[in-house]
Parts: sequence; structure tokens; C-alpha cells
Amino acid sequence: MDGYDALLAALDCPTWLRQLRQGAYLTEAFFGDDAPPLWYGCPPALVPIMSDGSSTHYKGLWINWFRRPARSYVVTEPENGFLLEEVAITDDQFAVWIIINAIVAEDGVSEDITRFHEISCPIDLSRILAYVKRRGDDPEYLDELDIFRSPRPAWIGCQTDRNYGVLRTDGTGSRRMELSPGLELDPQERILAAETPDAAPWLRRDAPVARLFDDYLSSGRQAEAWATLNSTGWSLPDARAAAERLAATTDLPGLALQLRAWIAFSQQTDMPERYGY
Repeated sequence: MDGYDALLAALDCPTWLRQLRQGAYLTEAFFGDDAPPLWYGCPPALVPIMSDGSSTHYKGLWINWFRRPARSYVVTEPENGFLLEEVAITDDQFAVWIIINAIVAEDGVSEDITRFHEISCPIDLSRILAYVKRRGDDPEYLDELDIFRSPRPAWIGCQTDRNYGVLRTDGTGSRRMELSPGLELDPQERILAAETPDAAPWLRRDAPVARLFDDYLSSGRQAEAWATLNSTGWSLPDARAAAERLAATTDLPGLALQLRAWIAFSQQTDMPERYGY
């Protein structure tokens, strides 16, 4: 059991999710993916489930300990600044999404997909296959399946309704982004926040994130420290040091587990100066 497996167990995540992350299922369908995932650089809020070295993207669980709902399943990559494609909010949604993508990748239903479906999915496999034959894995049409309608993930639905990020729709403008890490925002929100005087300091252009983090942590403002740590502007060595300090300080055991798992994950590289976000 590594640090992330311990975290998923502590969060009472489904056993199948932990097994998927360890490579027990769907390795043929996602033959280009690594499970367990490999380090290509990622922020602490992301719990990688699978990684793809050819496009350096992650399928993973994004966790924010200071908002509700706290979890989102996302696809993200360092090449576009870790824009988050929220493909699921619930475990059941993620199971359906990953099975749809596996069927498309395999061009059919393999024994492995059938086995994974049996332990994970609330929707009949024949119904999923019928959907895939009509629509493939295009996120534009996934809300034709009832399971994706409520709650609706931000990356699911027609293009006019779909957006990056994991913020819910309550609130507007800078108020909506009050305690949000910069990496949770969509591109337009990132631009708006960078130029808005009353936006959170860690969202401003060229924000001194390491200094802001120190100020927040020393004053006991863990939510602001977490938001700053998951915004842009960090080198990997500085982010590791900040994560160590927050893990040692926080009164949230799950947050400490996640930070220590991320630190250990990031040590897959012997060239930390190459990575940042």
C-alpha cells in the first residue's frame, strides 16, 4: 500500500478504484496508460489514478478539503497548465465514464471490461454498449445518460454548457473564486482573477505564492494556504517544502496523508528543477 492507496482507503473510496489505480483492471484497454501512475508533474490536489506518458496526461481525483463537494474526477495535463476537465463528480459517474472510454479504446467489450463492470457500475452493460454505438465517448452527449444529469460534471454536455474547472455555479465573479485554488478555474476565470484587484492574492498575476503561503500558514489560515499551494507559480522544490509544512501543521488527517503521498510521488524524479506548475 503506497501513500495514495492509504488515502483512498481512508476516504472510503470504492475498492475497485484502488484496484484500478494499481493496474488490476483495464490495462489492455488503456495500454498507453500507467497504473500505478508515473510522475510527469502534478499539483498536490490531484490524486493520480492513471497516467499517459505519450501525452503526459492524468486521469485522477481532484480533492479540495475546504469546499463541498470536495471531490471531482478529472483529466488534466501539464502541457496546458493543468486545466481540469471534470468528467465525473460521483464514483458511479466515473465508473460509467471509464467503461465507456474502455469500450471505445477496445472497439468492443472485452472480458476485462466485463469483469470491471461487474464490480463497479450501476448501469447495465448492454445499455452502455448501445450508447457507445450511438455516441462513442464524446462528452457532449454523455448527459443523455441520466447518471450524468445530476450532478452534472463541468466537462459533460453540449459545448455551450461545458467548461474547464471544478467550481460549482453558485456565486459570481471574485466572490465565486474567494477560496478557490487557481488551478480549479477555467481559462477565462484565470484571466479575470489575474487582473481583478479584489481577487484572492494567490490568483493575481505573478503572485508571490511561496511568501503568501508562509503568511497564511503562520496565521493558521489553512484553507488559504491550500488554495495558494494549488495555484500557479510554484517550483517543485518550493512546493515540496510548503507541502511538508502544511502536512505537519494541519489538523485534517486526510489532508496530511494526501500531501505526504504527493511528496513521495514527486520524488520519482531526480531532476526536481525541471518541474513546477
